[in-house]
Amino acid sequence: MYNPSFKQVITCSESSVIKIWDFETGTPIFEYGEAHGDSAITCMTFDKCGRRLITGGRDGLIRIWNYNNGHCLKVLQKAVKDKNNNEEKEKDTEEEKTVEEIRAIRRIRTKGRSKSFANFFLTSVPEENEVKIPKREMQPVVEEENEEICDLAYVEMNRNRYIVGVGWDRRINIYSDDLADSNIHHIQHPLPNWHDDINRGHKEDILSVAQCPPNLLATASYDGQVIVWNMVSGHIFAHLKSPKPEEYEDQSLDGDLSINKLVFLQSRAYKKDAATLISSGPRAHIHFWNVFQGGKLMAQYPGSNSKGAMVSVLEVNKANTVLISGDSCGFIYLWNIDGYCLKHREHESPEVLVTWRGHVKSVTSIALVEEHKLLISASVDCTVRMWNMEGHYVGTFGQPDAWDIYNQSLWQHPMVPYDVLIDPMSLPDHPVVAEKQNMHQIIHEDSAKKAETEKGARTPTPPVIYNKQQYHINDEEIASLIREKTFKKGTGKRQRHEKLRPVRVDRGGPSEYQMLRCEDLDETPRPKTPTLKLNKDDPFGFYD
Repeated sequence: MYNPSFKQVITCSESSVIKIWDFETGTPIFEYGEAHGDSAITCMTFDKCGRRLITGGRDGLIRIWNYNNGHCLKVLQKAVKDKNNNEEKEKDTEEEKTVEEIRAIRRIRTKGRSKSFANFFLTSVPEENEVKIPKREMQPVVEEENEEICDLAYVEMNRNRYIVGVGWDRRINIYSDDLADSNIHHIQHPLPNWHDDINRGHKEDILSVAQCPPNLLATASYDGQVIVWNMVSGHIFAHLKSPKPEEYEDQSLDGDLSINKLVFLQSRAYKKDAATLISSGPRAHIHFWNVFQGGKLMAQYPGSNSKGAMVSVLEVNKANTVLISGDSCGFIYLWNIDGYCLKHREHESPEVLVTWRGHVKSVTSIALVEEHKLLISASVDCTVRMWNMEGHYVGTFGQPDAWDIYNQSLWQHPMVPYDVLIDPMSLPDHPVVAEKQNMHQIIHEDSAKKAETEKGARTPTPPVIYNKQQYHINDEEIASLIREKTFKKGTGKRQRHEKLRPVRVDRGGPSEYQMLRCEDLDETPRPKTPTLKLNKDDPFGFYD
């Protein structure tokens, strides 16, 4: 992430380390580890003024940092229920409750993995309201310790500030960030969940969240669902479900339904006929949505030219005219969306301004620095790199030679990252690779066509396919070769190795270490203690 206030770049890793880099030179400034203990950092964002860093981890906690000195200001976490105290309170007040209240209280959620189940039943109720409820099996309950935070959003609405966290618990957790709040504790719990979120919300893990002023919030889940919420009322504003694209084949067993990123086009927030929301999926397609009047799909097109690649990240400029996307193969695309889906549905994809490969693995984050027309990308391959808007390579953060964003002669361009250069997917299209032809067919392709056009031409020579020679040797032949010691009769490197191999010469007698003698050390004589005499005339004359 880029902080424009301090001109610094902040990165995090699975080893729970946060690093601060100088944007203008790419050199490290400061770092601190164990931000979330042994758990990985999965997402982060800044507050409104950019002075506090907010991180989410695989431990299910959200932490607020003064990132310049590594001091943790506050921890946000869900309240942990004490089961023992709850059961005692249930026994005391059970007889005074109605059947519906007892039914809600007596539910027992058993911790365990996906194979563990719990039975639900009702015990003693008053005779006048006696109801028999059969036992039924509950769905598997995921351990609370594994409720990973997948995405964060900092929201300012009606002079109120909130931190929104989503993840594996499938709930929208909202924490108040009011500076005048009376809560002075280091640990803070979320506000009560919305009623629609509990009853009609996501059924799978929530992977992304985005906010659009004044009061819209969008969330996307692993099953391809996008829900737009009204943050004032907590009700569902629109429920978006995309159709399957034509001639699309699933690349994975789960159907490629996950949506990793959502982006609002805030310049179109009040245009009810235009697409205002962009999603990175499902099915490796970028979707443009109109969220008004229940939601409508405005465009759907493939987000990558690589077969089987998923769109992993999205970003837009402030004017909402350029869309930047990254895929799971490390490619970065810049799309021209100026006027795209502004008034009607589009059936063609927008114009691709430029595309290049920045990493050898999936792109996880993109930060756009418009004032300098530069782009920062991070990847699973543990590299963070800087580019300009034309795809020219500036450098990798932490490289031995620092760059200067104001001096292009210090940029790495026209070179490209070495790992990208040697990766097979970076090679251009070639007929040998594309059509799987052999070299003989490519060399004699023109002569074969010429022979076909000539009359009376003889049948062209069939192509020769060169294969590796195969050897079939049984155990007896291997044993005979070992006994013959053919390496002594051979030539080349093996023979030179055998001839020039140093041979240890045994000169007989003891070795140098065995000829050393060991003797006892003489005792050190004890020094003589000096006698002290006091001289009245000479105060410093203590010795003889």
